[in-house]
Amino acid sequence: MSEVFEVELLIDDAGGVRRLTLNRPRVMNALSTALQEQLVEALLAADADPAISVVVVTGHGDRAFCSGVDIKELNALGDRGWRGPYAQPNKSVWQVLAEMSKPTIASVNGLAVGGGFELVLACDLVVAAKGVRVGLPEARLGLAASFASAQLARRVPHGVASEMLFTGALGTVDDLAQWGLVQRLVEREDLEKVTTDLASAIARNAPLSLRRMKATMTKSTSLPLMSAVTLGSGPDPYTSEDRLEGIKAFNEKRSPRWSGR
Repeated sequence: MSEVFEVELLIDDAGGVRRLTLNRPRVMNALSTALQEQLVEALLAADADPAISVVVVTGHGDRAFCSGVDIKELNALGDRGWRGPYAQPNKSVWQVLAEMSKPTIASVNGLAVGGGFELVLACDLVVAAKGVRVGLPEARLGLAASFASAQLARRVPHGVASEMLFTGALGTVDDLAQWGLVQRLVEREDLEKVTTDLASAIARNAPLSLRRMKATMTKSTSLPLMSAVTLGSGPDPYTSEDRLEGIKAFNEKRSPRWSGR
């Protein structure tokens, strides 16, 4: 089947978890313009859907999570007025993913480089198969890795980020796990189960609480402690119906039935 007729993004829902699978395995799940647009739409839809609590992003196949922006497509554009991802009229896929109000998980099944590794950096949690290679080769291609340049040093020590960005050399998720970028480093055959278990554990919790916690963490990093504590960003779970339900369910020794209100 011709690539143009293949579904580039697979969407599956189960138990409050939406799984988005990049589905261009023949080109190592490279981010075509069309796939980026589909991802943006799918992420925005998931963020607006009250039935979804967690979003997982992964790649199809065994070779790659995502090999980055489709270089063949960039080459075809040549110098015909192409602009970088942050000089476009709409938000980039990395910005949309980073701004999600709900928890996100990157399930890294294979190679993640360039814009593909930036997708990983845009997620809250990372589950990765041991030995997977990652990196930011943009400096070798005359590109900028704009998102990673801003985000990577927030997730790993400055020197580690600097070496990755400035050399463009590839490393492995095993190297980055020691700096806390990867929360679960697993055997490849266990990746899907571990990812599903983690996502399900999160999805069982009160949706308003999850959104409040994420908003506070995201927006308070540069604030003094008590300014961060009293920020009041995101929905207020303390005045919600779910607070009453959570306490009642605890006392009745049963699972809570969240309403998201």
